[in-house]
Amino acid sequence: MQCMKCGRETEANQVFCPGCLASMEKSPVKPGTPVTIPKRPQKVYTTPVKRENPDEIILKLRRVIHILICVVLALVIVLGVSVGILIYHFQSTDHSGFGIGQNYSTEAAEDSPLRR
Repeated sequence: MQCMKCGRETEANQVFCPGCLASMEKSPVKPGTPVTIPKRPQKVYTTPVKRENPDEIILKLRRVIHILICVVLALVIVLGVSVGILIYHFQSTDHSGFGIGQNYSTEAAEDSPLRR
């Protein structure tokens, strides 16, 4: 809390700081005397703005870019290996007697009209 007279920080639940209490005890007020309590001074709360060094910001951004490049390269490698495995699988697997690019014959069948 703040002192009602000078605005300094006081201990919890204290209306006046020890300095103001000491000065008020020197000139006591008789009971029943109307007393005007001063308004509390408004405390301006300022939060310090943390400004980062531009060099630090650049270093952080470079780290982020480096990490993103590594992730993209890893994904490209995984995709390439996957495609390679699929191509190898389809070329080596016998699909009803035909492989990739082998679903036709260059020779006409014996009963075909082209053979006559």
